[in-house]
Amino acid sequence: RNVRDVIFDFVIFSIIFYLTLILIFNLMRDSAEANKKTHENYKLKNIAYIDSLTNMQNRAAYESFTEKQVLNHRKNTGASFIFVILDINGFKNINDTKGHAAGDEILKQVGTFINEYFERYNCESYRFGGDEFVVLIEDIQLSYVENLIVKLNEELFNFNNITLSHGCSEVDFNNT
Repeated sequence: RNVRDVIFDFVIFSIIFYLTLILIFNLMRDSAEANKKTHENYKLKNIAYIDSLTNMQNRAAYESFTEKQVLNHRKNTGASFIFVILDINGFKNINDTKGHAAGDEILKQVGTFINEYFERYNCESYRFGGDEFVVLIEDIQLSYVENLIVKLNEELFNFNNITLSHGCSEVDFNNT
């Protein structure tokens, strides 16, 4: 081998090595950018779907869930859902007599309580707005749900002397 061949091999090797480094750098940069975008999207989704006061899912999350999941569930399984609306009794009076900061604290406590209570039954719960909350319960008899809400009210009253009014509506996809 002559010197010219060695120099040529060295130049080719250097070019390949340099291009490989550039490729690795670009892949790492693209991966970091993708991770950053994923994290930003996660943060935006949390802003869009999480109530900042109670840290519960909010009305937008509820609407998204009902539009996509419930309709998809209907097509695939034919199950039933019970929609429960809960409203804090006397909440206006709490705000008027104790102030909005006290009202906000009650909303936080009740939201946490509702979330934890219904998580036991694998239910989705949301802060719908103001002092209203929505719970979606899948494949449970309406009479059982009524009993759950009675127990919820008893536990909530024992916790902080708050009770909830409620309304329930069942959607049975087998009969629609």
